[in-house]
Amino acid sequence: MNERSFGKEKLKLVVDKIVPPVSQGQLGDPVQGTTAYAICLYDESDTLAATLRVNRPGAVCNGTTPCWKSVSGPGLKYNDKFLVANGVQQILLKSGDAGHGKVVVKGKNDIGNGRTNMPVGVAAMFLGDRRATAQVLTSNASCFSIALPTVKNADGQLFKAVSP
Repeated sequence: MNERSFGKEKLKLVVDKIVPPVSQGQLGDPVQGTTAYAICLYDESDTLAATLRVNRPGAVCNGTTPCWKSVSGPGLKYNDKFLVANGVQQILLKSGDAGHGKVVVKGKNDIGNGRTNMPVGVAAMFLGDRRATAQVLTSNASCFSIALPTVKNADGQLFKAVSP
């Protein structure tokens, strides 16, 4: 059976090379601090299609595991298999010199398993789009705007976009 028959909707954004330099301080600190995030998604006509909010600094996910952890790079990783914060399953943020920062955001709805926190229709908002834009906003006033010129899938159930 295909994913549509299970009522799933998925979103995946991958940006491997953030053009401006990104410092570790710009990423904030959701591990020991209070940083929250909003991921704003714009369709190819630059209309805001969705905002996904992850306000879980210091929270526990998946039973007893911290939602956030520091990773090498240096960077931060969020992981929540229960999709509590607007259906966001994973965020990976890495700092670096120009062209070396990284952002990955994965989210989904899984109606069959009762996980419906991602706003319904996010993937459908990008149906047929060939490009998109994402912004990552932190509660400590940092903003990363990222062009996603390569849309790999926009079929209404899955939206997958990557940077070059």
